[in-house]
Amino acid sequence: MSAVVIFVVTIIALQAWKIKKIYSHWEGKGIPHQGFWQYMRVVYELYTKPLHVSVIEDYKHYGRLYGSYEDIRPCLVVGEPDLLREVCTKDFSSFVDRTDVLLGVPVWDRSVFILSGSEWKNVRAIYSGAFTTARLKAMVQKLSQVAKRATEAILGHADFNLFWRECRMEDDALLQNAASFQALQNVHLHQGICGENRSFYKANHRRTDEEPD
Repeated sequence: MSAVVIFVVTIIALQAWKIKKIYSHWEGKGIPHQGFWQYMRVVYELYTKPLHVSVIEDYKHYGRLYGSYEDIRPCLVVGEPDLLREVCTKDFSSFVDRTDVLLGVPVWDRSVFILSGSEWKNVRAIYSGAFTTARLKAMVQKLSQVAKRATEAILGHADFNLFWRECRMEDDALLQNAASFQALQNVHLHQGICGENRSFYKANHRRTDEEPD
């Protein structure tokens, strides 16, 4: 009996030591940080508070830069505008690793938002030419037209499936920027939002294993 007790106590002690080692990563690093119990509070608040409320409270408590965790991996939470500009714009190509996420749908698993390493670099190099500042500015007017049509379609229906209405709006926005506005007028793309002409819409969602209503 004593051997069993010793074994159980040893296992518990090893687990406690491992947890302490994982969640003491930020100690001595010279920045505000969350320990094990503080991170457990964050996890608890994921289910009890709106996410933005919890994030703002931590921002006010710890400041613009502090250490936290994603499960058992240390992470740095950044709320400093100048540093965010460096990370998200100037040196974005240096941050090639992403959070490991597999959705089980090949189309989405190959998305630039999920890929990492050399694969992400290759895909981003292809996309970069399409999202220059000038081209993004040119997209704004077209996206505004899609949003206006979507708003008019929604206001015309008392009851509707909001999820699929949003999907149709995204499809229309994609085509609006993939072809000229004149060409879209000729094929009456606005009917995609209203649901009268959905050939592209249906084909697109078959590729992602989704079925429209």
